[in-house]
Amino acid sequence: MQSSVPLIADGPDCAATTDLVASLLAIGCPMVPTANKLCIDDRTGKREYTFHMGCEFLLNGPEPVRTRALINSFKSGDLEKTDPAHPLLDCLRGLHNSHALLDWIKCGEARHLAWAANRSRMSYVPGAQRVPEGITLDAANLTGTKSLAEAAALGVVGIPIARIEGADHHAFIVPKRGFAIHRDNDEWHPYGAVELMSRLRDGTLIKENPEHPFLYAYYAGKWSEALMKHLDQEVPLILLRPKGTLKSALIAQNATDEAWQQADEHLESD
Repeated sequence: MQSSVPLIADGPDCAATTDLVASLLAIGCPMVPTANKLCIDDRTGKREYTFHMGCEFLLNGPEPVRTRALINSFKSGDLEKTDPAHPLLDCLRGLHNSHALLDWIKCGEARHLAWAANRSRMSYVPGAQRVPEGITLDAANLTGTKSLAEAAALGVVGIPIARIEGADHHAFIVPKRGFAIHRDNDEWHPYGAVELMSRLRDGTLIKENPEHPFLYAYYAGKWSEALMKHLDQEVPLILLRPKGTLKSALIAQNATDEAWQQADEHLESD
């Protein structure tokens, strides 16, 4: 029986895989950290990180969620069709928004929110920013945050970025009230930025509404930050593959001189 679900982050799909891992962690899927590994091919320089996720976990009910089945449903597009407000999708929308805001900062090209999930969620797309009807961008109607995770999660529930301030430590300025979106009670109401951020920070939101889409999107962002920090600190394994031979060796980058000598002797032996 398979003990974990491996997810490989490499090449052009690296960011997408890391986002998926962060989103799975945010909705409660466990990771098997002792099985994870970062490998660098000495011949090509290719970096490959393998995450190992738990095979199943509990989410919003007594029946376990099968991790591989959920991933397959997401990748095939079935999850978006059958359950567009699924927590995994809320997490991924939050990370999509994070990337969009970073692109905005890097390139100076604004983004605006577009509808998703039957108009119950929103995500950033290229284009001049728009603000909710009846909102003017004067100081009395604006608030802000220096947290990228908060700013991206606010976007998921319809609260757009009005502008981004600062050169090094950016502040994301948002209207206090967002777009009216389709809520679970089949009514249309806007979320309030100040209320959401305040309830997030004092812990009342997770106590009273732990399944809130803003929370899922926010915690996906925090998991993503933690994963990036972990990868930066990870000691890679080096895959040695000399030309002209089919032999190879796998050794930690910080291995002892004796271990490196043993690897060389293995590769040079007949």
